[in-house]
Amino acid sequence: MAFVAGELFTHDAATLLYGALRVPTLVLYDQDPYTDFGALESVLARNPNLRAQRLSPSRGMLQYEHTTAVAAAINRELITSNGV
Repeated sequence: MAFVAGELFTHDAATLLYGALRVPTLVLYDQDPYTDFGALESVLARNPNLRAQRLSPSRGMLQYEHTTAVAAAINRELITSNGV
């Protein structure tokens, strides 16, 4: 019930969570009925550790809707962030 009530979501996650990341981080996204990515561009501009890739079309379940593309994006990120 906490999920349905919205109690599991962080208000201002862009600043409190993503803005504070100090490790290489890949944000995979597209449309999501529970998330607004409107602040993503400004968060990316403020934190050089973040990268984003949009995988579309989807409705928030990228790992199921684009399994191969998600795996490929993660592999590229691991190679890039490790300098391999």
